[in-house]
Amino acid sequence: MLSRFLEAMYGKSPTAVITDGDLAMKKAIKQVFPNAYHRLCAWHLIRNAMSNIGDPAFVGQFRKCMLGDYEIGEFLRKWAETVDSFGLHDNNWIKETYTKRKAWATTHIRGQFFAGFRTTSRCEGLHSEMGKFVHSRHNLEDFLLHYHRCLNFMGYREVQADFESDYGEPVLCTRFPKLELSGAKVFTKEIFCKYQIIINRSSAMIVSGSKETCGYYIYTVNKYMRPDREWRVSFNLAEDIFKCVCRRMESFGIPCEHIIAVLVFIDYAELPQSLVMSRWTKNAKDVLGSSSNGRPTFWDSHLATRYGALMFRWGRLSKLVVDNGDDYKEQMDIAAAAILKAEQKRGISDSTTNLGEDVVEVNLQNPASVRTKGRCGGVGSTSGTNNRRVTHCSTCGDPGHNKKTCSQRTVGTQDAGNNVDEHVRIFC
Repeated sequence: MLSRFLEAMYGKSPTAVITDGDLAMKKAIKQVFPNAYHRLCAWHLIRNAMSNIGDPAFVGQFRKCMLGDYEIGEFLRKWAETVDSFGLHDNNWIKETYTKRKAWATTHIRGQFFAGFRTTSRCEGLHSEMGKFVHSRHNLEDFLLHYHRCLNFMGYREVQADFESDYGEPVLCTRFPKLELSGAKVFTKEIFCKYQIIINRSSAMIVSGSKETCGYYIYTVNKYMRPDREWRVSFNLAEDIFKCVCRRMESFGIPCEHIIAVLVFIDYAELPQSLVMSRWTKNAKDVLGSSSNGRPTFWDSHLATRYGALMFRWGRLSKLVVDNGDDYKEQMDIAAAAILKAEQKRGISDSTTNLGEDVVEVNLQNPASVRTKGRCGGVGSTSGTNNRRVTHCSTCGDPGHNKKTCSQRTVGTQDAGNNVDEHVRIFC
């Protein structure tokens, strides 16, 4: 199954995997994705701790050891204190869990990019969404129908999220509006909300010291009224790169409050490019680019968002200018020039309609009256003198002519299979 997944992803292997600790899955991941960092689900670990130890107090301490942002030495000390206080030195589950600490302790996982995920909640959430559309009682045909309904619903939500990120002005509510506005311009709406929380946290940070060494500036950051909480932020002036010992930028893709405090300290008005991860930006789908193997250039949701935004603006413009002839012609010329420019930019020269030509207005009128096939309007009518009735040929209209021997009728039917006579064509 994982091999098929790798094939569907065009050979691109994931960098991080979260599972519930299944041994068969662990073996397969190591074989198919040898470079992926395998992490154990935090929710399953807490549940296993409760079922194996059965003490809620221990579960609380175990959770702190697992999710706490500690250095390696501090983590070892806290783990030893927890085991000693509950007398679990001989517990087999404790021993086995400790040997797997690099797969669940934040201290060891720190720096590996998991986008903020610690559990398999995203997978379970997807199962829940699918359960709203698909049920076990469906046959194969119904399953495909409801499955595509579910995909369309998810696609609609993605289009809606893209639209909300691309359009609309965010509300600035922090003490550092320039840094906040810089993030609002590049981050999506959901990531920007998380970025705002980080900026608010940075208000409680103080840069207590700095030193320069080998082209780097090392800043010491402390929490307000907490001198025991200390972090070090390095700044490479030549490459404009910031790194913090907490490594949250590498783990989450969003700069931590310690780096933000340093940016405020050195009077930065915009986020450096090194602190902006492309996957969290509004144009993340643009960087996918075109490729071979028949893959699309952009995701459908991105195209639909752009198309909807353009149609909204052009529709609003149309309503404003349609009632004025001069404004209408002006906007038509502007639209024609824009279309021509876009076609030339993309090398399109076989346009079916030349939008640059003037529009000629034509008033539609009733068609001219023509002779009909029946004996009316002159055919079989009375003409001449003394009210003498004269019969007209129904084929050519000549008076006194015999329709059976009419030359026009002979010409019109001599090769009806291949060549239709012009006289007959007029009346058809």
